[in-house]
Amino acid sequence: LLAGGILLKAKAIMSLTDSTVESLGLLLACLTATIVGILALKVLSWCQVLGKFWYFGVYCLVLGLTAVAFLIC
Repeated sequence: LLAGGILLKAKAIMSLTDSTVESLGLLLACLTATIVGILALKVLSWCQVLGKFWYFGVYCLVLGLTAVAFLIC
């Protein structure tokens, strides 16, 4: 659903910047957000089935620390 919305708005996203490289970066960011969102929902669903939500907390912590590491570098 989210990927379809991105495809429908791709032209509008591309027109946000003058540079093609920046536009492709925006589209790549949207695609990455879609993939990470789907993965997070799958992990959350898996944790719900197992009844161990702390697994999802560990997943969020690792993902957050990875994001901070990328921002620092």
